[in-house]
Amino acid sequence: MQSVTTFQATPDDLEAMLHRAIMPLTDRIRELELMAGSRKHAYTVAEVAQQIGYKSATVLTFIHQGRKARNGKTIKLPHKEPTAGDYRILPADLDTWLSHF
Repeated sequence: MQSVTTFQATPDDLEAMLHRAIMPLTDRIRELELMAGSRKHAYTVAEVAQQIGYKSATVLTFIHQGRKARNGKTIKLPHKEPTAGDYRILPADLDTWLSHF
């Protein structure tokens, strides 16, 4: 046997309930949109150097030779090379690489 529950509410009550239910989601969506808009698709060597406080030549060293991590392993900075000598570093790759030090 099935039971039926009846719920009565005014349109204003329903609107308030929906607003409370979706507000955290809309706030998070706005946060993510702001983050996505403020982050570039890929950084140049000069932009990475400025962000992490090193010279561009040092960032190139991190790309080619790597840097010794906390665990003692040498880890190279992941990158893309759309044209010869023109390096691009993805924000996620930079974040991951920096987390090793």
